[in-house]
Amino acid sequence: MKTASRLVGTVAICLLLLPTPAVALLTGTDVDPLNKSGDPEDHKIFEDANVGFDPQYATGNDYNAFTATLGSSIIPDADMDNADNDERCTADEEANVATALSALNIAIALGTLCDALPSTLDVPIVCEPNLPFAQEICYAVLTVVVVAAEAVAIRDAQCAYQDSTVDGAEIEAAHENLKLILGLEMEKRLINDVELVSYFLPAMTTTFPKLRGRAEEVQHLVDVRLKQFELAYTDAGFLPADVQTQQDFNDAEAAFAAGKIALAAGSVRLALRKFMESYQFIANTGP
Repeated sequence: MKTASRLVGTVAICLLLLPTPAVALLTGTDVDPLNKSGDPEDHKIFEDANVGFDPQYATGNDYNAFTATLGSSIIPDADMDNADNDERCTADEEANVATALSALNIAIALGTLCDALPSTLDVPIVCEPNLPFAQEICYAVLTVVVVAAEAVAIRDAQCAYQDSTVDGAEIEAAHENLKLILGLEMEKRLINDVELVSYFLPAMTTTFPKLRGRAEEVQHLVDVRLKQFELAYTDAGFLPADVQTQQDFNDAEAAFAAGKIALAAGSVRLALRKFMESYQFIANTGP
């Protein structure tokens, strides 16, 4: 019993000596929780309009299981959408984890000194023939520290994974939305006959492999819009099935085909004008 009491006391002392972040992480308490008041005024105002490409945040049973122990104090619902798969771990949490891991790893490294301490001291006592001495106590403390380090490392991995999934989803969304913005800007110029120099230059030529013109981009954009228009007109029924709409679509296709021929022949400016003409036929059709 005395031996057990000594070990419990040693463990308690060990926990007291650990840095505050480590104790908080191990016990599940929050040293400095965010948004203590819960006041919505503490939150930033986010864009909620459903426009553009939304980030595809992580979902699924495996994801939920891996991040299950991360609470609202670690990944707070900052945008108040009742979801935490779009939130990152707080800066305080990540700082706490880093501090705790550093301290625990130092303690583990110092644990190698246990071997240099004297081991069990045999004394002729009937009730306690083998009292734990310095080396045994040292190893008991070291075991507690190792377990603590493993717990903190798991929390570190959880936060790193959570942050990476959010970053990845938002980087993808930024990429897709940038393409959307570039496409919309190009469409505004096509409808208004704005002939930017880059629009009637090819991406590359034999002489200039890095010319970086955008004629091919214009061709691809108009081609995509033609296909979307055709689906909307012939399949979905979003556009009126009248003679004028059909004629506009036919004219748009003819202009686009002429533009492709001109671009292939090196008449890039003529190609741009034909692509503009094609786009305007479908943009200006309908009621």
